[in-house]
Amino acid sequence: MVTPGTTSQAHTPLKKQMVALLRDSFTVSERRACRVLGFSRTTHRRNSPKREKDQQLVERLRVLARERPRFGYRRIHLMLGREVAPQDSVE
Repeated sequence: MVTPGTTSQAHTPLKKQMVALLRDSFTVSERRACRVLGFSRTTHRRNSPKREKDQQLVERLRVLARERPRFGYRRIHLMLGREVAPQDSVE
């Protein structure tokens, strides 16, 4: 199982802070600071989307996956669709 702290994406905020520190301390360009740290400039500039609106859905998906570990993503998707569909109907 992959834990959030072990992926390279988990280090992105730290690297962004390091780039800012290098730029402020040594007055170097963003390009040079990213190159020194081995960090892609596009990743440095990219702002990840906020996923707060999907947080409830993600939590429900995780609960279903824990309750029924043998169900695959397709079956859990159908279960979620059955739960959500009646609430979204327009009368």
